[in-house]
Amino acid sequence: MKNFSLYSFILICSLFGQSDHLLFKNIVIAPDSAEMVVIINPTTESINLDNYYLTDANSSSHQYYNISSSQDHWSNNPFDFFINFPDGYIEPGDSLIISMSTSDVFSSYYGFSCDYALANEDEINELEGDVGILVQLGSSSPLDDNRESLVLFEWDGSSNVVQDVDYFVWNVNDYDPDNPDQNLEQFQIDKTNVENYLSDTPKEDQIYQIAHLDGESYQRKDLLELDENKLGGNGITGHDETSENLLLTWEIIDNPFIMFGCTNSTACNFNENATQSDGSCIYPEEYYNCDGLCQNDENNDLICDELENFYYNCSTCVSIEEVLNGQYDYTKVTIQGMITDHFNPGGIDIIDIEDIDGNKIELVISEDDWSLTNSEYSDVSNSPFNRYVLRASGTVDYYLGKIQIKIVDVEDFQTENWRNYTETLTLDVQPYPFVPSAYENIEYTFHAPDYDRLIIRIFDLSGRFITTLYDGIPPFGTQTNTWNGRTHLGELVLPGTYMMHIEATGFSTGRSQTAIAPIVVGAKL
Repeated sequence: MKNFSLYSFILICSLFGQSDHLLFKNIVIAPDSAEMVVIINPTTESINLDNYYLTDANSSSHQYYNISSSQDHWSNNPFDFFINFPDGYIEPGDSLIISMSTSDVFSSYYGFSCDYALANEDEINELEGDVGILVQLGSSSPLDDNRESLVLFEWDGSSNVVQDVDYFVWNVNDYDPDNPDQNLEQFQIDKTNVENYLSDTPKEDQIYQIAHLDGESYQRKDLLELDENKLGGNGITGHDETSENLLLTWEIIDNPFIMFGCTNSTACNFNENATQSDGSCIYPEEYYNCDGLCQNDENNDLICDELENFYYNCSTCVSIEEVLNGQYDYTKVTIQGMITDHFNPGGIDIIDIEDIDGNKIELVISEDDWSLTNSEYSDVSNSPFNRYVLRASGTVDYYLGKIQIKIVDVEDFQTENWRNYTETLTLDVQPYPFVPSAYENIEYTFHAPDYDRLIIRIFDLSGRFITTLYDGIPPFGTQTNTWNGRTHLGELVLPGTYMMHIEATGFSTGRSQTAIAPIVVGAKL
């Protein structure tokens, strides 16, 4: 069973009261491969699941509580389920994840395993099903995207009544007490006037949640069911589970179990834990691997063979040394070298290049001929300059006794071997406490080197991981974002001091930079 660090919830419960039974914690109804139910034990005691049942098989003529009489409890709908949990304990603070599909489909979508999978056949973690429903799921997953109900209940196998544990209802239409949705009523439960049971909340007064979209999840935000009637109900601890205001105690959030990232294994920032692509993949520059080394370098001279072919296989090129020696005065030549500097004195671009022997020469571009700034090669004017091998054709001339080559046509200008060099990583967090429970966010600003992979995480002071705020290649320049004070599971963190840790890694250079800033989470008094 999965332990999703529910310590913060349990501590809050210990301060303000104590949950006394199992609860639904997260429910995902779409898309089909993501469907799941998460049950938590927020109590301080271990709970044996042997007598616990979970079902969505409620209809106008078949109700789950009839299992005590073995009559009309099963809907016979091939898209419903009615399961009894195997003998086993769920420990305090632990959670239990039930996939509505197969374990393979679930792990493929989320990147981790579930505890039970309804659609598994002949698997060790297959749940015990009623009427063999676990192998009758057909082509659709059990949870309806528009409207349905889930009931978690307990029955000892002999009593003439069952005890409700938790109840959840959703509907595609907004809640309207004056106009109950008749399409939803068949899925709701109401044991009023049923022999041996107390009255439930009338169906028209049951406040349900709205159907969520793909990529979202229902998440319980109140473990104490504070608005629920605590007396005179059919619940396992005397509550009326049908009285809970689900719009108040639940919320719809981005699915906290999805790990976004680069899912392409050929990319430099491939995330083996990512289950959904966020478009952040970055690939090595042409001819290089992700470590910034040549893919092909037969003579081990640290110059990629493909670039050597570009550099050395130029039958029309002359050497810088020959030009400097006056062999091509006032003649149009083709020359090449690494860009080492650039400056623009009054509308004239001057580019310094250097060959592999250390010889240097100036190339001159007049804006009267063409504009370097407005061309596809504008980046060569930005430092650092040693990112390009330049090949150009122009006329050898003199200015104040110094040899220059004038490039009068953009077609005579060509670059290769683009490389990125890192800048400095910065991080600034607003220097005051914020209260997530009051829906406050904390703002932070960062600047990462262009094209670096950036990871922003939150940790507590003991070093325990809280959440990842960003993992990818950010837009260029200074960025501002916010944190809502929630963990990677969408749970509010406890008041205290946390650390924002930011790391930037350059794939071209291999250089890694980090920055850390404290964040203070307060409490609403």
